[in-house]
Amino acid sequence: IAAGAAQERVSRNEFRMRALAARQGEELETEIGRVRRLNEQLQREIEERKAIGAELERRAAMDELTDVYNRRAGMEILTQSLYLAQRNKHRLSVCFVDVDDLKLVNDNFGHVEGDRLLKRVITVLKHHLRKSDYVSRIGGDEFIIVLPNCTKDSAQYIVDRIEDELDRKTNEHEPYAVRISTGIAEYPGDGDVEPEALVKLADASMYRSKQAKKQGRGPR
Repeated sequence: IAAGAAQERVSRNEFRMRALAARQGEELETEIGRVRRLNEQLQREIEERKAIGAELERRAAMDELTDVYNRRAGMEILTQSLYLAQRNKHRLSVCFVDVDDLKLVNDNFGHVEGDRLLKRVITVLKHHLRKSDYVSRIGGDEFIIVLPNCTKDSAQYIVDRIEDELDRKTNEHEPYAVRISTGIAEYPGDGDVEPEALVKLADASMYRSKQAKKQGRGPR
């Protein structure tokens, strides 16, 4: 009898232990599930914050009006592009673009129309540039185009196509024409590897072109 009673107590204890283990297992699974959901939520939040951070960085590098790179980002891109051109012994051209008569348009037709003029020019620029090229706005009516692995002659061909399209898109009923003045500098053809110096060379070339147009000696 005593042995039977002891065996019954052992059985009850084993049952209670199995029941306790089952409850603990269920509680553990519940806790694991809760932790997994928290981790998934945390991962989503991390990814969302990364996306927000990337978008903020992109916006900080872009010109708000024209949606091209701003001056700071543009000069950083030019510096890196020059480094790669020098290391790989490739050509690189920089085109300085000045939108003609922006001040005149702003003064006579308002800044909204002046903004529209800039956007029209940028749309045409992007249409003719390669995926490897970069545009940045460095002033109110001034832009630079970085053209990696591109000679001055090839860059001039691209510019000619841009100006031809601007001519075609200018409506004869509009009160002003859409025109740009451009200048191109090439590395290493122009003998300078400093970004600011290369931009200055392109700017000087643009200025000569603009003056020639005003005096009736240049194209467009």
